[in-house]
Amino acid sequence: MEEKNNINSIVIAGCSFSDWSQVDYNYGEYLGQNLNLPIKSYSSGCGSNFRIWRKLTKAILNKEITNKDLLVIQYTNPDRKEFWSSHASHHDFDYKPSGNSYKGSPMRDKYLDGDIIKFKMGASTWQSVKIEKTFFQLLEENFTSEEYDIEVFINNHVMFQSLLKEFKIPTIFLKTNYISIAGDIPIIDCDFHHYLDVRHIQIIDLCNEEGCSHLNDEGHQKLANILTEYINTNIK
Repeated sequence: MEEKNNINSIVIAGCSFSDWSQVDYNYGEYLGQNLNLPIKSYSSGCGSNFRIWRKLTKAILNKEITNKDLLVIQYTNPDRKEFWSSHASHHDFDYKPSGNSYKGSPMRDKYLDGDIIKFKMGASTWQSVKIEKTFFQLLEENFTSEEYDIEVFINNHVMFQSLLKEFKIPTIFLKTNYISIAGDIPIIDCDFHHYLDVRHIQIIDLCNEEGCSHLNDEGHQKLANILTEYINTNIK
């Protein structure tokens, strides 16, 4: 397919659903092949919406992402968060790619003199650092509210979309089962922002497990083809 004249690259941001979980190629790579465009990935296994907002906002402010790029954002569970920790793991596997031993993302990232650690429900069970394991367990059992997390997610989404509108960044927001709990995402009137519901492909035949947290190779190709058709039809 011919390259879209007004797009320099596709930027993908999400959790493990958009990363390389048990596959050699993800939908971003297939999409890049379909459109003959380079792909920049900001996705991460066990990633959070807070990570998406942090990484993309910094890239936009640093002009690493411009209005010549097309964002594809796959939001994940609103309860997920990330934290800076002054501790480091003594296990090398915490810093090595997971999901795919070459392309996957590590469970923790070095940040200045500490690490960024990722929280989601159940994350306490696999923490290597004892104090972080206790922290995550306390957070899940005593300091997590579904209603509060949804309210914070909606507020942050509106602020982030306002930023994207200010910088004129064309964006496709994917709606998956990860975000269904939040209901309809608020939409700021903007003719270069799009919402695409892809929950219909989260079926067992296109996934690696029941519940479809991760697509299999056929699922990634299917999503890439859906996005390709949508972009060719709707992105000017």
